[in-house]
Amino acid sequence: MRYLVVFPREALNLFLSLLLLSLGFTLMAFPQPVFQAALRGLETWWDIVLPALFPFLVISQLFWGLGLVHFLGVMLEPLMRPLFKVPGSGSVVMAMGYSTGAPVSALLTAQLRQKGMLTRVEGERLMSFTSNASPLFMMGAVAVGMLQQPHLGPLLAGAHYGANLLVGLLMRFYGKEETSSPPTPVSLNLLSQAWKAMQRAHQEDPRPLGQLFLEAVNQAFQTLLTIGGYIVFFSVFLQALSLWRILPLLVSLFSPILKAGGLSPQLAPAIATGFFEMTLGTKMASEVGAPLPEKLMAISLIMGWAGLSIIGQVGAMISRTDLRLTPFILARFLHGILAALLIHFFPKPAVQVFFLIAPPLCPRILFSNPWPLILRSSLVLWSAGILDREYNKKAEPSSLLRGLFFRTLQGIGLQLLSPLAHLGQQLSKMGLQLAQDAIGIIEGAGSQFLGGFLGPV
Repeated sequence: MRYLVVFPREALNLFLSLLLLSLGFTLMAFPQPVFQAALRGLETWWDIVLPALFPFLVISQLFWGLGLVHFLGVMLEPLMRPLFKVPGSGSVVMAMGYSTGAPVSALLTAQLRQKGMLTRVEGERLMSFTSNASPLFMMGAVAVGMLQQPHLGPLLAGAHYGANLLVGLLMRFYGKEETSSPPTPVSLNLLSQAWKAMQRAHQEDPRPLGQLFLEAVNQAFQTLLTIGGYIVFFSVFLQALSLWRILPLLVSLFSPILKAGGLSPQLAPAIATGFFEMTLGTKMASEVGAPLPEKLMAISLIMGWAGLSIIGQVGAMISRTDLRLTPFILARFLHGILAALLIHFFPKPAVQVFFLIAPPLCPRILFSNPWPLILRSSLVLWSAGILDREYNKKAEPSSLLRGLFFRTLQGIGLQLLSPLAHLGQQLSKMGLQLAQDAIGIIEGAGSQFLGGFLGPV
């Protein structure tokens, strides 16, 4: 007698085939709701994702072509490797991931891996803690649009970013037995060493600036089309799950888990939806009649997990490398749990720290004219002799223009970092004020104690 033996991969292929057949039948049987779902996904991509990600994708590609990744890799090697056990070039991925959101960090990590600038384990570490919800989504869409309480934006963002940094510190122990990439030798003249690394990158990639910009725009649009396809597909897939009555099954699965964790079972539909798509899940969580702290915990959990839609986009970004998706999925689960716990246990510190940082940063960067300081900083850097003298002697006009462009980028960096001095002053003032308040409380308590002990005189 013969038995049918189904191996795990064959079972997965069979399941996916049946799922696609069911989805195709749903497209034909319910064309109107499926069309509306696809339209909602397309509107989300056009109105939110495209304007939010396109500039950063172009800039990230220019960073590669102009050698700025190599420059920052040398500069930040002493910081990134001890903390997160990744090369210094991962700092660019971290900066883009924390300012734009997924899946930009996965795309940049894949490019680092393809160029041999990090090992497979280092790439998986880097990818695990640089995938975030965008600040625009947390501060604008969630806090203002969904919750209609803008003051909750800093709390959500602080918990989200803080939890992901904790994930990065924990992931440094992942694959510790694997061989790491050779560390960059750090000299005392770190800036000169970084500049020489950028010059070597120029020599290896001598494309003119116009060609770099054209290819950056083309690659950015190709990436955005891939992201848009995932968004539309998962919007249709969620609609199909609703028509198949599968979402109620997931709700019944999540309800006892939430109840055991002390959360309202009313949040189960939002968690079930957020398991697949982050935006819809956070929207549903904001509309539930649960207490506000529980809603914030659910929203943080969903944003940390990011949804299968984001995980699928990340899988597409790394499909041409040997990077594995399993560590990323585990890190997303851990991110969601830690973010919810931070919301529950440390809400006030997150808000206070964020509002302490925001006033000195936002007015000068967003509402003032930064270009005079940028130009002054660029001219100072240019005249300080950072450019290598031998390079200047034989430099062509295009090379000089490229050098001036780099001075401008470094000037922008100084403009972004200059408010930190004001931030330090604010921290000092806050510490002094807290100390004075504490002394006042102690003096008041001592006076009351002595008055009760001695009685009226």
